[in-house]
Amino acid sequence: MTDDMFDHMGAHEVATVASQAMNMMERLAVPATPDNFSTWFNYAAGSSPSLRKSIDALLGHERKFDASVNRDLYATHIRQGADIGNIPEQLHGVIASARQFLSTAIADNRSQIATLGEVSSQFQVSSDPRPIIEMLVAELSNAAARATSLEARFHETSRELDLIRDSLKIAERRSYTDALTGLANRRSFDEFFRLGQTSVNPLDAFSMTVLALRASRHSNGVSRLHGDVSRTLWKDVWAGVPGHEVPITSITNGVHTKTWMAPEFSSLYQKYLGDWEDHLTEPDFWRRVADIPDAPLWETHQKLKQRLVEFVRQRVGRRQWTN
Repeated sequence: MTDDMFDHMGAHEVATVASQAMNMMERLAVPATPDNFSTWFNYAAGSSPSLRKSIDALLGHERKFDASVNRDLYATHIRQGADIGNIPEQLHGVIASARQFLSTAIADNRSQIATLGEVSSQFQVSSDPRPIIEMLVAELSNAAARATSLEARFHETSRELDLIRDSLKIAERRSYTDALTGLANRRSFDEFFRLGQTSVNPLDAFSMTVLALRASRHSNGVSRLHGDVSRTLWKDVWAGVPGHEVPITSITNGVHTKTWMAPEFSSLYQKYLGDWEDHLTEPDFWRRVADIPDAPLWETHQKLKQRLVEFVRQRVGRRQWTN
């Protein structure tokens, strides 16, 4: 809160509010620091409904006003308002400085052009180069001094902009947090919910896939075709981006064939194809699979399928027995 909010109060009223604030701070063992006094003076004066609500809730729950609580109360209800309130004035000052920078730079540029023109004209009428050199050196010295001054002022203005940006970030972060509980509020939830919606329709339902695509540093399909289809399916997440530029790539999955293949199929291939492990990357070799008789191929498939069913039955039964 700013001081002008209390300008309408007379000296006696201010003293009464200050006394009430000090009494409450003493009763609640709140250290009498300037920040704490500012918090409790505003509470006693009733100038901030949100501050009164927060403190009343803390009192109702018999919470202790320790250093952390006191600091959060001041930062949320007192300093935050002051910081945001000063931002328009700070921005006005930064803009005025920028205009002055431009005006100074333009004036310096005109001065340098005029000096160079004067030097050029003297070259035509004078045979002595010393005055001309002295004039050029002087102008270069002046230009260097002006550049140094502008650079220093530019850095100072940049620091002011950094402070403004930090204040806005703090204010934005606090706007997503409940002042009393410190938990995310509805605005924070809405912002998170939008991460799970496409950019095309804001009324879309929340999608875990969209959230994952937005929160991931890299997204890929597990084959070239999978990548192509995924870029088509999820192009709305990057509205306005051409389909072929949607940032979903593809990496073709692979397996370690010797450990991935069932021993039964390994034996079957060995019987009908020979040393198949030496020809894993030869498409012509694997076309010979079509020459394997249907009966042993189907029998091997059924045997492995039965083993899978038995495994699932045992695991489900064991889990039901445990639970």
